[in-house]
Amino acid sequence: MIKSATAYRKGGEIILHADSKTTAGVWIASPPFTALSATVAVEELGMILLDTISKSVAGVPHPRSKTDWAAVRAPLFQAFNVKSIEAQMQGTVCCGIMDEDGILRIRPTRNEGAREGFVPVPGREICIASNASPPEIGAALIQGFTWCADSDFVIRRSRS
Repeated sequence: MIKSATAYRKGGEIILHADSKTTAGVWIASPPFTALSATVAVEELGMILLDTISKSVAGVPHPRSKTDWAAVRAPLFQAFNVKSIEAQMQGTVCCGIMDEDGILRIRPTRNEGAREGFVPVPGREICIASNASPPEIGAALIQGFTWCADSDFVIRRSRS
């Protein structure tokens, strides 16, 4: 089974959560939701990422109503200490992480704002063995965040 997680860096924090696949085939944020200092040791970051992605499951009920979707977003807003998607997106970089066939794929994204969300950066993916050491995995995620920031800088600069 493919497992998934998402990691964000905003200000002085890193926030991670598992992603679980609904009965309709949609990936949604799911526990655990963990907020860490952005200065966390790479070994600890790697261990927490591995634990987080291990909690990814398939077959969770698909949200049907606005209330259901609000319940999906609530723990994420709480982790970010915000009340809206706009506030969550402001100044945030994000990497999607997939664990498939023993390979962790860390996919940097570009922040397109609340309307478009996080969009994958073409040609940028970090692949590392799922059984790599926690420091290697933590360092790979930090590199992914760097690629997100580099992409955002290049995109904004080219639009000027």
